[in-house]
Amino acid sequence: MVLPDSTCILPYIMKKIVNLLGHGLFYTAAVSIESLAPFILAPVLTHYLSVFDYGVWALFQATCAFLRPLLGLTLDDFVRIRHHRHSRESMIGYLIAIIGLSGLVALAICALTILFAAPVSQLLHFPEHWLWAIILCSWLHAIFYMLLAYYQFESRKSRFALIHFIQATVTLSASILLVMAGWGWSGAVLGKIAGLFCGSLMAWLWIARLFPGGILSYVKPGLFRELYAFSWRYLPSGMLFVVIVFTDRLLLANLRDVQDTSLFSVASLFPMALMIVIQGYIFGWQPWCFKRLARREPGDLAEMAGGAGLFFIALPIGGFILSWGANWLGPYVIDAQYKGAFAYVFPLSMAMVAQGFYYFTQTILQFYQRLSTLSWIALFTMLANFGLNFTLIERYGTLGSCWATVIAYSLAFCLTALAALNILRKEYLPTLPKESARV
Repeated sequence: MVLPDSTCILPYIMKKIVNLLGHGLFYTAAVSIESLAPFILAPVLTHYLSVFDYGVWALFQATCAFLRPLLGLTLDDFVRIRHHRHSRESMIGYLIAIIGLSGLVALAICALTILFAAPVSQLLHFPEHWLWAIILCSWLHAIFYMLLAYYQFESRKSRFALIHFIQATVTLSASILLVMAGWGWSGAVLGKIAGLFCGSLMAWLWIARLFPGGILSYVKPGLFRELYAFSWRYLPSGMLFVVIVFTDRLLLANLRDVQDTSLFSVASLFPMALMIVIQGYIFGWQPWCFKRLARREPGDLAEMAGGAGLFFIALPIGGFILSWGANWLGPYVIDAQYKGAFAYVFPLSMAMVAQGFYYFTQTILQFYQRLSTLSWIALFTMLANFGLNFTLIERYGTLGSCWATVIAYSLAFCLTALAALNILRKEYLPTLPKESARV
């Protein structure tokens, strides 16, 4: 690759950033199909469910989000991080092994839940006879995201979007029909399970068609050992987001009451719009950034810096705009009994901005396989979030939980950014061609 003349470096870099934006916009549109489902459901659920029942639904979602990486052993990130190192055939073997391992973990957790059903039900504020739904939904969600990761790095964009569309359409249709038919929060639960099952099934059938000769033949000895070694080192990092979500809601339910959890969850629906943009941009950024880190050509560093600068400037602006828009639009969308939720939209939007910064920055550490570093940062952040929640909820109520999340994610971002800069300084910059210094 020949570096362009210094007089046209900026247009050259902008052209590459526009290419990144194209990838990001596509994935944003694809992710929005699924991510907007809770917001679309909100008018129906807040109309037909009481504040208490919506709190039960919110706790179900938080618990499923917590169990998803645990049941999936965070191996959807294994697919992303290791994809560029393996052939398509070997990746199929890993996918089958991941499904088998996660199924065994799901059965083990199911057995433990049966043994301790009463205390688990009391802790989660969730009916004992519906605990099975949490495990099934979590396992299906883990499989769904693992298959999405495969399609993302295979650059099969149309199928990536279609899988999201199938899952979201079935979820919305089934949930709305069942809730309006009088099933209450359990209708939303069954709708979610139906959507994940249909989306995962279609994703797997498309993969199976590529290998008609028998996909089990691709499972080689040593796969399970490699997956276990990765999961053991990476699990805390892969669970950070869901642990924080679960901690916030669980401590609110126990230190305050389920109604507070309900208002907190309704307020968090609005920052989901920001999460859609974050996920879409990062889905485009990860393979784009991995490619440039691997090839180390002149101009790549400037392209990555430009892509990162755009993200770090635009995201906070989006957070402020979202907060203003939610307080204006919210009363027209959400039932009046939830009006207290709007006081929490701004801090939760800022928490989403800090979270976006963290997940964007950790891409560097993922490429260089700094799994232990990511996990130590995640463990520290989890403990900080728990301590801050426990302290601030007692003093400031639900608002204290919001700001605890902001502080925790800000700490995670700062630590990850320092680690990423150190890695780039030691391992990336010395390997660049000398002429790249001009950029």
